Amino acid sequence: MGGRNDFSSGTTAFGNINTSPSSTDTFYGALKHVAEGLIQRYPTNLIVFLTPPHGSSTAVPEYLPNPVTGRVYSEYIAAIKEVASLYSIPVCDLWNIAGIQPLLKVHKNLYFTGENGVPDGLHPNQAGHSRLASRIVGFLNTL
Repeated sequence: MGGRNDFSSGTTAFGNINTSPSSTDTFYGALKHVAEGLIQRYPTNLIVFLTPPHGSSTAVPEYLPNPVTGRVYSEYIAAIKEVASLYSIPVCDLWNIAGIQPLLKVHKNLYFTGENGVPDGLHPNQAGHSRLASRIVGFLNTL
C-alpha cells in the first residue's frame, strides 16, 4: 500500500502504463519495478497490492493536483490498480471499500489522528486501523 507520499510531497514524474520498469524515476515505472521484483523474488507466493484509503489534509487535499505531476490523488490509485492488473496481482481497493472519508468531518474526527492527537485526515487512529484491518481481512479471505 503506497502512493500517498508520492502524491502529496512527491516531485517524481507520473509516467503511464507503458513506462519501463527500469524507469524508477516515475510513479508508474517504480510500481512496475516493485511488481516485477516481487514476482521474481517470490514466484510461487501470493502477492497482493492495496490501494491506500482516502486521505486528505488541510495542507494537501486529495482533490487538488500535485503541483509537479498535475495529477489528483485518485489518479495515483488508478495507476496502482492498472499496474496490478497488468501483472495479474489482486488488489484490495481500500480507496473504495474502507468506508472512511476524511473530507467528512465526522469521519475525520472518528478515524484519523495526527500529531498531538489532532485529527489530520491522513493518519488513521486505532479506530481507523481497525476499520481498515477488517476490510483487508475480508479481502484476503476471498483469495
